[in-house]
Amino acid sequence: MNISIIGLDMIGGALGLALGTLDDTALASGRPTITGWDRNSRAVRDARDRLQIDRAARDVAEAVHDADVVFVTGTPDEVGAVFRDIAPELSHGTIVSDVSSVKGQTLALAQSSLPTTIDFIGGHPLVHRSGNLRDASIDFFRGAIYCLTPSPTARPTAIDTLAALVEAIGAKPYYIDAAEHDAYIANTQHLPLVLSAALMESVTRSGGWREMQALAGEPFRLATQLTTLDPAASSAVCANNSAALGGRIDELIQLLIELRDNLHNREQLEAIFVQARDAHQQWQAAQPNMRPGEAAFYGDTEDPTVNRGLGALFFGQRKRPNQGKK
Repeated sequence: MNISIIGLDMIGGALGLALGTLDDTALASGRPTITGWDRNSRAVRDARDRLQIDRAARDVAEAVHDADVVFVTGTPDEVGAVFRDIAPELSHGTIVSDVSSVKGQTLALAQSSLPTTIDFIGGHPLVHRSGNLRDASIDFFRGAIYCLTPSPTARPTAIDTLAALVEAIGAKPYYIDAAEHDAYIANTQHLPLVLSAALMESVTRSGGWREMQALAGEPFRLATQLTTLDPAASSAVCANNSAALGGRIDELIQLLIELRDNLHNREQLEAIFVQARDAHQQWQAAQPNMRPGEAAFYGDTEDPTVNRGLGALFFGQRKRPNQGKK
């Protein structure tokens, strides 16, 4: 199997390393050959030197020429530009996927830019994304939930192939509708970005910031830590998920107003803090990296096939391997 990775950032490098170091028996087709390309030629050289790719392509056309599977990294805007570049070069039956945190827009871009002869399956590995190519490791995806949002025309065999690759690198496929994915991610990933930036802006705009810096301790540092991420990437994902994120911000504003109005009422205020603490403890105790129903079926085990049967819920009557099995 020939796999191409377009965009050799930390995610792309980790994908190349994890896939390229698989045992020959991990996939039915044997160990895949990994080709990499990036607009930054230094990133390509670094990836080759670090054995994250087997072959460095000279341009994007060469990178996807004989590819069976193409992974595209970057923000939805960057992914869309790559889709347009690779569209004329893709062979019939090529599987194309992305790794961005907004799935509705990338699905629309794929449908408008890519030929109908390929299979697009959106992807989003729930992994820590800060860092660079040098931080990529073989076990980067192990145990992580890996969201898959196939296009309506993606063939079941193509979905099976991508799911097998996800499982081979130790991640857990989770089939989810693109709109539902974006709504959930607006809450759990993009809203925290906005809150962190808003808190930092609010405090630093105040007249006393210069004097209060010495008093800004661990709580403030933790609450504003997300502002250290790449501002361009943070703004891109928030803008690309603006519909879902905007609604969540409106709801949060109402909650902040409720908190403000209860500041004088210690009993009511404490009740809000208790409820938040209990919800956080329950979330942590429930093992956040478990997919819905996984713990019930498998307890503490990590069986990557548990979610395969959910594919039929979103993608018609397609049969999935191990569907309905426990």
